[in-house]
Parts: sequence; structure tokens; C-alpha cells
Amino acid sequence: MRLSTGTISTFRESPIDGRSFESSCSWRAAMNPGDNWGRYQIIRLLGRGAMGEVYLARDTESQAQIALKVVYKGPDPEDQEVIDAERLGAELQQRLSGVDRRVVIVNHHGENDEDLFIEMEYIEGEDLSALVSRAPLAYGFSVHIAIELCEMLENLCAFTTTIGERQFAGIVHGDLKPRNIRINRQNQVKVIDFGIAKALSHTRKHTMNVFASTAYCSPERLDTQNMDSHSDLWSVGVLLYQMLAGKLPFDETTKERLERRIRSSEPPLPLPSTCPEPLGRIVFKMLSRDPARRYQSANDGEATQRTAKPPPGPPLWPSPGTPPGLTPPSAGEGTYRTGPVKDPPIMWPPKGPRSRRNATGCLVAAALLGILLITFVAGQWNYWNDADALKNDLQTERISVSEGWARYESLLKRTHLSFFLWGAQSVLKKRLLAAADATILEYRNNDEPAVYEAQWVEAKNSLNRAMQLDAGDNAIRGRLRLSEGHIDRINGEPQFHKGVARPYRPANRKLLNSAVAKFSQAAELLKNWPDPYLGLARLYVLDLDDLEKGENALNKAAEYGRPRGRRETAMLADGYLKRADRF
Repeated sequence: MRLSTGTISTFRESPIDGRSFESSCSWRAAMNPGDNWGRYQIIRLLGRGAMGEVYLARDTESQAQIALKVVYKGPDPEDQEVIDAERLGAELQQRLSGVDRRVVIVNHHGENDEDLFIEMEYIEGEDLSALVSRAPLAYGFSVHIAIELCEMLENLCAFTTTIGERQFAGIVHGDLKPRNIRINRQNQVKVIDFGIAKALSHTRKHTMNVFASTAYCSPERLDTQNMDSHSDLWSVGVLLYQMLAGKLPFDETTKERLERRIRSSEPPLPLPSTCPEPLGRIVFKMLSRDPARRYQSANDGEATQRTAKPPPGPPLWPSPGTPPGLTPPSAGEGTYRTGPVKDPPIMWPPKGPRSRRNATGCLVAAALLGILLITFVAGQWNYWNDADALKNDLQTERISVSEGWARYESLLKRTHLSFFLWGAQSVLKKRLLAAADATILEYRNNDEPAVYEAQWVEAKNSLNRAMQLDAGDNAIRGRLRLSEGHIDRINGEPQFHKGVARPYRPANRKLLNSAVAKFSQAAELLKNWPDPYLGLARLYVLDLDDLEKGENALNKAAEYGRPRGRRETAMLADGYLKRADRF
């Protein structure tokens, strides 16, 4: 299942991922934008998977945008089993989202003409699959994602509930892969589609054939068709390798060859040289062929922590008051999406061999979490030092704005946790604005300003960079529109050779009108600034032959701090002379 904000191509399970979507519901045509399905209005198709389709839709009752998964009841007897498994999975996910913030919220589910629908929160952002398809991720960000997944698995191991007459002591996700992991716009990890948990709870037949992605299955799971919490930890190891290397640790052209490769004793290829050696050892230990050689207990993690002594680093999370972990809902909590929180599920004490296996899995998850956290802190410490050095060099003006921007972009490529760059971003933004303001003030305060197209283009480039640092700053946006207005004005004005009355390039009315629009936008964004009105005055008086509007613009400029000078007086005289010549 994919929940994407951008353009998403329809996806189908690959030959090594399981059964083709077409075998289960290709006989149904996809709904089109604007179609109504029950209480929902379809906005667009987000993706297709082995079990159904996912749409971005609008709930016509609440007017909220949601992700709508539709599982069609097909003609085959096994399709009812799929419907039942998906329904149970939706109930599990709804309860799990109440105890772990990384689990995507299921608002409610039901049936429409025997087809199952599941309404979920819509996560704006990108699938991890889209990120790793472009390039390997920075190792700090990769570890951040792995930490989030390990924390979630630890919470799932400890989760117990009962649905109907069935008891669940610990939950296994079973299908951790990039397509089921979303990174939202705050770099938070969101996990979707508890398909394997659903299938295992209902029927074993679909465990490997429909839901599972072979590339992320452990060797023992391929051998036995069974899985436990250790299977999920193997998947985290595969994901961590893939994020660091930009490719899978085991990759073959067919499912059969891939299964043989995973079962073999041959290790994956080495990780890139940019990966820290301690992190590489962690990854290869997670992917050991023999389960006994992988992380088995919290004691292993504790021993590793004692040997690793990283220097203290900056805070790991932008909001220290809301660290990652359990976020159980309080009584009375609810939103228009989730509704009131239901009574907590019945909790059952752990018992039997299965509970012991889950407890061991929780210890392994905790151990990995500690190891990855230490590696992450150590790596980010060096990054934070480089960011602080950039801030100091910009503050003391040891480097130019252009050099500062180049170093900033280089640092940004090393991590997705851009909050470490906050100090450097703040100083760089001030330097970029100062460079643009020098051009604006030169034009404002001088009767014969040395400002031409090249200077306005430089100002525009500086402001475009500043917008990348703070896209919500209207003062930057206003300056940018001002610079663009002057560029359009210059390129739209007629051009003359000296001493020749006829222009060699006539006026471009389209560019002149564009300049008027941009100066007007700048005036809206830059309240009480004279500069947009100085640009409008020149356009109206010299280019558009509208003296009345030109004088009004000059009056506004004077009101906001730029009284008429020799430039403005000469400009009005030229305007009146042109009017006299026309008559």
C-alpha cells in the first residue's frame, strides 16, 4: 500500500515479491477522480497492491482528506479469506496506532456492497522506496529510521489485546519493506499495512504467497514459512543495508534464485567506504546466516555500549518534550479523524513458549536500539561540529556568501536531519538578505543608482536561496517579487541606440504587465516599503503612459519614506513631455 502526495505510478508486486495484483482484483476497473464511493469522493489513485487499491479521497461528511483502501471481494472462495484477514488487520492496526505513534491511524473500516474499505490518515511525504531509489541515504538518517523501526517493534512485542475470542500476545508486522514505510515532512517514520499480521492471524496460506516480500525474509522464515519478532529484526537489517548502500544485500533476477542466495552462507557485498566501520559491523551481524550469531539479548547491546564512548552531541530530537516512544491516548482524546478513543483492549498476561519468544524479541530490539543510537550520536557529532564551524565562518565573514552556500549544500547532502544546521541556516539567511538588500537600498536612496539587470539577477539568486532556507518568510518572498519585477521591467522596456529615435528593440507589453503584477505582489508582502512603488512609478510614467497612476505611486513611495528627488522630478518631466509629443 502506498500513500504518496506526488505522482505515483501504479505498482504491482514484482516476480520476487509475491502474487501479481492482477490475479486477485484486476477484473475491477480503478475509480476515477470525482467518482463517489459510499460517503467518499475520489481525488486520485495512490497505488495498487496485491490486496486492493488505495485512493486519496475526501470524506464528504467531515470534508477531511483521507487515504481509502478498498479490498474487492472477488469471485474465488479464497477472496473471502482475504477480506476477513484484512478486516482483522484493520482492527489490529487501529489498536496499535493508539500505543505507537509510528503506526498509521485507522479511523474506521466497514463494507460497501461486500467490498471492504479501510479509512486511514493521509500521510504527506514520501515512501522510503522513493528515497532509496534516488541515492543511498546519509548514514545518520539511515540510523534514525532504523532506531524508529526498532522502537516500534519493541512496542509491538509488548502489545497484548483480544479481538472477539482471539488473544494476541505480541504482534509481528512481517512485511517491513521500503514501500510500507513513509517519511513525512517532519522526517518522522510512519509504518503502514500490517498485512502479514493480518494473514498470520487468519490463515497461513497467504503468508508467503501474497503478502511477503522475499527480499526482506530471513533464511529461517524461507525454510519454515513461519516468523516471529526475529524475522522483523532481520528485515530491519536488510533495510539498513539498503539505505546505506542504495541496493539490496541480496538481489537476484528471480524469486527462486533470490531464495537460494538468502539461504546461502555467502555474505552481502561490503558497504560503501563512507559507512562508519562500527555501523557496518552492526549491519552484518544483523544479517548473519546463523540466527545464533545475530543479536540475541540486551546484554549484547549493553556490552557494546560500554565499549563505545562517543563525545556528547547535540539533542537528537527537535522537540525534547516529545521524545519517541509510547504515546498512549488518554481518556476523552479524539479528533474528527479518529473519533472518541474506545475503551482500552483487554490485556492478557504473557504465557507459554510464545510469550517467551516475544520477550526475547523485545530484548533484541532494545539491544539494537541502543547500539544504533550510539552509532547515530557518534556520527552526528562530527556533522554538528562542521555545521557549527560554518556558522562561525559566516558570522565572522571569513567566507563569502557563495562559499557559505556551497558548504551548506555539501553538509545538507550528509544528513536528512537538517535541524542540526539551524544555526548555520540562520546566519546564512541573514547574509543572503543583506546581499539582496544592498541592491534594493542602492536603487532606493540614489538619484543615479548603479543598479542594472545584472545586480537585480544577483539579488534574485540570493533571495531564491534564502527562500530555500525559510519558504514561509513573506519578507523574503516580497523582496524576490521586487527583484523579478525590475528584471521584467528592464527586459520589457524598448531599447535605443544613442542618438537614434527609433528603438532597435520594441517594448514587450507582456513583460511590462508581468512587472506590474510582481511589483503589486511585492507591495502586498512588503507593507510600508517604498520600493515596490518606485518600480511601479517608473513603469507607469515612462513605459505605460499612465501619468496619474505614476504620480499616485510616487506619492505612496513618499508616504513610506522615499520623498521625491531629482530622479523622480526628471522622470515626471519626461512623462509629461512624452504626453505633449503625442498631441
